Amino acid sequence: MVVLFFNVNKKEFIEAGFGGAQPNISKEKIVSTFFPLPPLAEQQRIVEAIEKAFAEITEIENNQELLKKHIKQGRQKILDLAIRGKLTEQKKSDGITKNLLESIMAASSECHPERSAAKSKDPAKKKQTAEPKQIIPIDKSEAPFEIPSTWEWVKLGDICQNIKRGKSPKYTESDSSTLIFAQKCNQKNGPVSLEKALYLDESTLEKYPQEEFMQYGDTVINSTGTGTLGRVGYFNASLPDGVTGIVPDSHVTTVRPILCNTQYVYYVVKCNQEYLEGQGEGSTNQKELKPHTIFYLPVPLPPLAEQQRIVATIEQAFAEFDAMESNL
Repeated sequence: MVVLFFNVNKKEFIEAGFGGAQPNISKEKIVSTFFPLPPLAEQQRIVEAIEKAFAEITEIENNQELLKKHIKQGRQKILDLAIRGKLTEQKKSDGITKNLLESIMAASSECHPERSAAKSKDPAKKKQTAEPKQIIPIDKSEAPFEIPSTWEWVKLGDICQNIKRGKSPKYTESDSSTLIFAQKCNQKNGPVSLEKALYLDESTLEKYPQEEFMQYGDTVINSTGTGTLGRVGYFNASLPDGVTGIVPDSHVTTVRPILCNTQYVYYVVKCNQEYLEGQGEGSTNQKELKPHTIFYLPVPLPPLAEQQRIVATIEQAFAEFDAMESNL
């Protein structure tokens, strides 16, 4: 009872203290404090009730932590089912992924005409004509797991524009119209955030071709840093007023799909985050996640219409998880 009394009245005792750097309360003030003393039997009942309440509070807190753990596992299970083709039904009207790959190959030559026909003997045609790059699906016997027959296993780099790290930027403390996306913008929990993004010195803008500016729907991967390497985010942030563009710094790799649902590609990469976190190369304090490691990441690719259904189902499930977390 005495300990409980002092804990309940802790604030009053602190305010009664006096002194400089080390305030204290005198013995006389403590001894003269009125103390509500119930009969002994009631003291025991009070202590028992308090201990029971504390035990219930502890159980609630433990259950909340357990629920948070289950929610995290639930999110991962949803992603795992999604990339195995077990989250949504396959529809004949969706067609097959091979048709999508043909479109990606044709679009890739438009994105990168420098990949054009090396076979042409006419130098003029060699510069003007682009042959689609070839996408050779991964043999299903070498794939990590089984997928529906209408899907294909492909390398991530084959269905994306260049997978590359950003440049080392020159910062400025004054406002500019261009921001720099750094590792700390790719948060451990929650969406990407531009609150900690810094400004780029615009005298260096000529170093950045248009395709190196980040676009809505890019997947961003932290490529260096102990505890942050391999972290995967989805760039869907709105630019602040007065800002017209944002570029990644040299510690961030961007992944930009061609003709695929950008969120589906993000979810596939996110599902492999734990794997990517373990793929750093170099010394202990200077590990880097190389672009070629990301390029060769196997992707189970469904037809586009099914990608869209998968994303819609994931979003619905995650919204329910979010609602559960907000009530904790």
